[in-house]
Amino acid sequence: MGGAGCIASMGRSTVSSPRCRRISFLCRQAPVRSCEEGRKMLEIAWQVFTAFALFILGAIAFAAQPFRAVPSILSVIVYFCHTVFCFYYAIFAIYNTSDASGYFIRSFGADLSFALGTRAIDYITSIFTQVLGFSYIGTFLVFGLFGAYGVLAILAALLESLKNKSRRVRSIAITIAFLPGLNFWSAAIGKDSIAVLGTGLLCWSALDFKRRWVAFIAGVLVYTIVRPHISGVVVFSFIMAITLSGKISAVKKFVILSALALPAAYAVQLTLSAAGFGESGAFNNIDELIDYRESVNTSGGSSIDISSMILPQKMFYYSFMPLFVGMGGVMGLVASLENTFLLIIAALCMFRIFRRRSSLDSTSKWFFLFFSVSLWVIFAMTTTNLGIALRQKWMFMPMLLLYLMSFLPERRYQPTAPFDWRARPDLRPSSSSRFG
Repeated sequence: MGGAGCIASMGRSTVSSPRCRRISFLCRQAPVRSCEEGRKMLEIAWQVFTAFALFILGAIAFAAQPFRAVPSILSVIVYFCHTVFCFYYAIFAIYNTSDASGYFIRSFGADLSFALGTRAIDYITSIFTQVLGFSYIGTFLVFGLFGAYGVLAILAALLESLKNKSRRVRSIAITIAFLPGLNFWSAAIGKDSIAVLGTGLLCWSALDFKRRWVAFIAGVLVYTIVRPHISGVVVFSFIMAITLSGKISAVKKFVILSALALPAAYAVQLTLSAAGFGESGAFNNIDELIDYRESVNTSGGSSIDISSMILPQKMFYYSFMPLFVGMGGVMGLVASLENTFLLIIAALCMFRIFRRRSSLDSTSKWFFLFFSVSLWVIFAMTTTNLGIALRQKWMFMPMLLLYLMSFLPERRYQPTAPFDWRARPDLRPSSSSRFG
C-alpha cells in the first residue's frame, strides 16, 4: 500500500499496518523539523548580521575621533589593526588551550551569577551569548571593541603628553600602540581586554583629573569588576599623587583626602579579600602569599624559578623576558622583539631622568609612577610564568612608559625672525628697481 493509501486507510480504520504508522509519524514530525530548521536559519542569519553590524559600528565610532589627540584616520587604523588580532585570536583559541574559549563555553551555563573577577567575565559573556544571541565571532568582536578602545585611549594619552616632543618621539608613541603584545592579549574574550580598557581610561584621565574625573571613576570601576585587587593600588596611587602634588593647596588636599578615606578603606579591604587574606582567606600574612605564588605555575615550559632572585632581577624578568631565550616558536620571537623595543626605550629614558625635568604636571607624574612601580613590584614578586607576565604587564607598562618618556627632550623651536633691512642697507631695493 502506498503512502496515500495508508493515509486514506487511517481515516477509515483505527487499525493500520506498521508501514502506515511509520509514515504517520514522519508526517507529524515534518512541520517540527521544518520549524527547527527555520529557527536555526534565523539564528545563523542573526549571528552573521550582528557580527557584521558590530564591525561596522566599531569602524564608525573610531572614525568619529573619540580622542582629540588622535586623528580620525589613525583611530581607524588602530581599530582595523586590533580587529585583525581579534580574528586571529578567535582562530587561535579554537586550536589551542585558551581562557577565551572557556569563557565562551561557560557563558551558556544555566546557573550563572555575577561576582567580581572571573565569574564577572562569565556573566558578562552570557549577556552577549544567551540574551543577545551573539555568535563566537560576534562575542569576540565585543571584547575586541573593549580592548581597541583601551589601546586608543593609551595612544591618546601618549600623544597628548608628548605633544611638545620631537617627531621621532611621537612616532615611537604611535609604534607602541601597534605592538603585537598589547593588541593580541587585549583582543580576546576575557579579563585582559577589559583590563586594558581600564588602563587606557586611567592613563587618559590622569592627564587632567579635574576635567576627566568621570573617565577616572569609570577606569576604577572597570578594574574593580575584573581585577578587584588592583582597585586598591589605584586608590593608593591617587592618594599619593594628591599628597605630593605641588599644584594643590593644603586645604584642597585635606578635603580630597578626607573624601577618599571611605573609598580607600573599602578598596584596601577588597584588595586583601581578593588576594586571599582575612578571616576566610588562605593566607595570614604577605609572606605566605609570596611564598605560595613563587611555588605555583613552575612546571610549564614558560615558567621560571624566581624564589632565589633578588627583587630587581625579578622585575627585569617580569617586564623584559623573553629576550630570544626562554620561549620558542614564532610567538616567542615576536615577544622577544617587542621586549627588546621596550627595553631600549626604558634605557634611553632612564639616562635622562636625573638630567631633565618631566614634562608632566606634578599630579599626573606621581600617579603614573606610584601605580606602575607598585604593580610592577607586586606582579614581579608573585608571578613565575612568563606567559602570564606577557599579558599582565600591559596593566602598568603604558603608565611606566608615560612617566619615562616625559623626561625625553622637548622639541627645539627655531622661529624665523623678520628680516631687518636697517641692518643690511645694501640689500634694500631701490625705488627705481621696484618699477623697472
